[in-house]
Amino acid sequence: MPLLMEALAAAIDSGSDAPFGPAGALIPTIRRLGDTETVAEYDSLMEGSDRPEFKLLRKARDELVEDILRRHGQDRAAATANSMGLPLLDSDVKGTGGEPNA
Repeated sequence: MPLLMEALAAAIDSGSDAPFGPAGALIPTIRRLGDTETVAEYDSLMEGSDRPEFKLLRKARDELVEDILRRHGQDRAAATANSMGLPLLDSDVKGTGGEPNA
């Protein structure tokens, strides 16, 4: 991940931040593969530059945080529902086709 973040910083630093340029291609990849350390790397990029292009990474950073929280919640949804005695349609959680959990 550090190499992807370095590539993103270089792309933005060189002015290649067009939606279909290198930065536009790197951001979705970083979002798919990123973790909490990546969030910290986004923060470092934004704090380490006064250029407005780097401040615009806030949206990408926040989307990554939302994805991490969503994955974390999905991992625990079935167990939480079972512990509370709640039926859960877990097609998104376990891929069972929408059948209630046992």
